[in-house]
Amino acid sequence: MKTHSGEKPFACPLCPYASAHLDNLKRHQRVHTGEKPYKCQLCDYACGNLANLKRHGRIHSGDKPFQCSLCSYSCNQSMNLKRHMLRHTGEKPFQCRDCSYTTGHWDNYKRHQKIHGHTAESWVNPRNAKALLAPPAVGTALP
Repeated sequence: MKTHSGEKPFACPLCPYASAHLDNLKRHQRVHTGEKPYKCQLCDYACGNLANLKRHGRIHSGDKPFQCSLCSYSCNQSMNLKRHMLRHTGEKPFQCRDCSYTTGHWDNYKRHQKIHGHTAESWVNPRNAKALLAPPAVGTALP
């Protein structure tokens, strides 16, 4: 019920993070402690949550479960497919506030901002803005 009500009683004492579930807070706190209890059995990779370890495992298995419905592209992470879909839609959601530059990739946007002398603290990722409640479904245009 807390998930649906928006109640988040479990707050991190070190940053603004809060959650409806204690387990999520415990997992989050590993960001601050640096604890990485989940270790890959095939390489030196270690991380703070099981989902990341499972995603990492696709590197070794070669599994690419995310497939483009418009071409033969496939990948091992959903975010890579979402970024790929921008090629089909032509959408460029990252727009420079100082010039006409637009791009579909956050990394390109950050690199571009350096030419205007902006530092990382001043960059605003529109995907993290509160107005954007959820990422778009695969195959839909980004805001």
